[in-house]
Amino acid sequence: MSVYRDPKSWLVFVVAGLATAFAWLSLINPGMAGLIELCGENGVFAYIAPWDGERLLGLGAMWCAMGVAMMVPCITAALVANAWRWRESYGFFTAALCHALGYFGVVLPLVLAAAGLEWGLESAGLLRGGSPPDHPAASALLVGAGLGSLAWRRRNCPWPRLWLGPVHGGVRHAYRHMPVLVAMITVQLAAGSMNLGVMFLLGLAMLALEFSPRALRHAVPAIR
Repeated sequence: MSVYRDPKSWLVFVVAGLATAFAWLSLINPGMAGLIELCGENGVFAYIAPWDGERLLGLGAMWCAMGVAMMVPCITAALVANAWRWRESYGFFTAALCHALGYFGVVLPLVLAAAGLEWGLESAGLLRGGSPPDHPAASALLVGAGLGSLAWRRRNCPWPRLWLGPVHGGVRHAYRHMPVLVAMITVQLAAGSMNLGVMFLLGLAMLALEFSPRALRHAVPAIR
């Protein structure tokens, strides 16, 4: 499609790539302690007393970086498609930014809720320093919640199909991703929130889902 050959589209891909690289670097920076190391079992934040707000702040920063690292690559095609659709009304880059704001406006509270859940589980003694839960029942509940999210049917919560603008397009995009995002969060917690291997595999799985033929059909009307 011609939209993906436009120089503006490639600039969006470059910016998205840089944001993703910076997020991964902030998590695993070997030169100065990354967020995962700081929040890990022997990290600075791990020695804060239970229910302390500083630990929650550290986990919140880590989960936000994880969200950017895992999700930005998955939405770049939709950013370009939505920007192309609304370029005459908003301008290409403004429309892309509005789509991103709409998307992360929905996703960010979910990411912060994941940080709060981990903080609560740690403070209750069910987790320790980003490792998997100490109790099998906690792991089973997390995985069960993820499977329940995937089984959730969006048709039970109707959503208007009309796109009112690029922000609304971003919100719809996040809404469509919500069951998978919840499943990713619960699996990450069950496997250990600081397990980089699982994080990378989940990101690849989400990327594959986003570029599947069915997912791409959602973007096609936006660029016609």
